[in-house]
Amino acid sequence: MARTTKTGTFHILLIDDEEDILYTFKEGLASEGYNVEAFVDPTEAFTHFVNVNPSRYKIAILDIRMPGLNGLQLYYRLKAINSNIKILFVSALDAVPELVSILPDVKTRNDIIKKPVALDDFIKSVKTVLDR
Repeated sequence: MARTTKTGTFHILLIDDEEDILYTFKEGLASEGYNVEAFVDPTEAFTHFVNVNPSRYKIAILDIRMPGLNGLQLYYRLKAINSNIKILFVSALDAVPELVSILPDVKTRNDIIKKPVALDDFIKSVKTVLDR
């Protein structure tokens, strides 16, 4: 998928294998002034992350269930390179309690958004995580 960059306050890495959702989230965040780089392929996203300045991104928004490299595997790889990056999961899976219990930086339900989600609620969740 092509990566589009817009000027903004924060750089956001967005990965979701569902192109419609990816486009909606990317455009919604970009309209709020965020610089969003979006990928449908998690392996391509990771390669990009490794090849740019890893501290460039303030937050990564990850789908959990993706082919190849899933969101949990991607979480650990991103954190190994940049421990300060904030992670927000977006998933149709109902696994919030399990994720909160096993992932060190996932402290609350606010770190996981359940799909389907209204765009306004999604943007509000991203802002909440960025403000921490």
